[in-house]
Amino acid sequence: MATTLLAKLRTAASADATLSSLLGSSPFRWYDQQLAQGTAFPAVTAEITTRVRQYSVNSLLLTAQYRVTFKVFDPDPQQSRAVALAIEQFLTGFNAYSSAAPAGQLQPNQVVMGPRDFGIAETQPLTNLQILDAMIWNNETL
Repeated sequence: MATTLLAKLRTAASADATLSSLLGSSPFRWYDQQLAQGTAFPAVTAEITTRVRQYSVNSLLLTAQYRVTFKVFDPDPQQSRAVALAIEQFLTGFNAYSSAAPAGQLQPNQVVMGPRDFGIAETQPLTNLQILDAMIWNNETL
């Protein structure tokens, strides 16, 4: 059975030295869609926003382009920016497209928006929020 893109992202991110130094290793604070209650900061959520399937003339191809939204949470704005920039750098080498080709050689990932600064006003102290949107190619069979 194929591995989901979110699982591929988390596995690769946890192996990235910069991200694991920023997000910890046990637990690695990278979650699907929402933070775990009581999580330490900084922390990241990843959520698939859209999936664009690719078609040839008469069939569905094995690849799809995903738009993934990454949210970085931390009360310290400098720390959340550092994590957001580390994610952006991580995505330049991330490859969910082909197990044989180096990342970016066939279909490069693109950060299409962000990082953008926000604050979550309902939290005390104010929690800084960085948002990045990326377009990531994924091989649906890997």
